[in-house]
Parts: sequence; structure tokens; C-alpha cells
Amino acid sequence: MVSRGRKTILFSGSPDGVCRWHKTAVWPYAGDAAGVARSKFARKGANALITIDYRNGKPIYEQIADAFERLISQGALHSDSQLPSVRQLAVELSINPNTIQKAYTELENRGLTYSVRGRGSFVAAESESLKQRKLQEFYRNLSELIREAALSGISPEEIRSALLAHIKK
Repeated sequence: MVSRGRKTILFSGSPDGVCRWHKTAVWPYAGDAAGVARSKFARKGANALITIDYRNGKPIYEQIADAFERLISQGALHSDSQLPSVRQLAVELSINPNTIQKAYTELENRGLTYSVRGRGSFVAAESESLKQRKLQEFYRNLSELIREAALSGISPEEIRSALLAHIKK
């Protein structure tokens, strides 16, 4: 197991529901002082990736589950797309299969995937509304921040200019 750096796996989701995945890359490599994960596949148009950062304090299974959630919300993995098998992903990432299974269970608990005994895990149809839920959560958080700013005496014009300045960044 690599104790430093990151591991990356790339996925190419396709409309036919097949999740194609590519080899992992382990970095840092000579000349990459920041330890940023890079891959030759990124230049070839693979549209999604999962990165495991061993220096991150977050458990590996949560990093995997969060990465799949991001891929699903971005539309890289479509409804009813099959995820790689637990064994395949474990071998590809050089991680214990129990860790991958725990990540897949977490995805099921979040309502993003479903399992078919003997066939594997698939992206749930309801996960298409994930982007809508994230947008609603964003609006709730934004409303709360605006309310707190108003209670602190910040004018609506100052709030508007701050939002526009952040959007332009």
C-alpha cells in the first residue's frame, strides 16, 4: 500500500449503461512536488475520475463514495450504469475489497445505487434528481447566509456586489 500521494482511476460512462474504467495512476512522481494525481487518460477524453488521497484525514471508503456521488451528480455515470465489481475496483486501486464494499454500501444508504445479487451495483434512477437536491440545498444555505448578513447590518447592495465578485472569480 502506498502511504503517501494519491491514486486515480478514470471512468468513462456511456449511454448504453456500461461503465468503462481505465488503469490507475499512482503519484507523486519525480518533479511533482505537490503530489497531484495526473493521468495520460485525462488527455484522451476520459470524462471522470476517482482520486484516493492517502494524506487526507477522511476514510478511504468515504472518499470513494463521495467521488462516485460527484460522478453521478455531474452526469458522468448515468441511471442504471453498472459500477465496477468490488473485486475489480479493489484490484485496480490496490485497496482491501471490504473497503470498496463499505463504499458501495454507503452509496446504497445515500440512495444513489442499488445492488442486484450476483450481478453487481448499478446507479439508481432516483439519483438523477441529485443535482436538483444539491441546488435546493445551495439555495437554503444561500438564504441563510443572506439572512445572517442582513442581521449583521450588511446592505443588500453590499451582498449583491460580494456575490458578483465571487461569481467573476
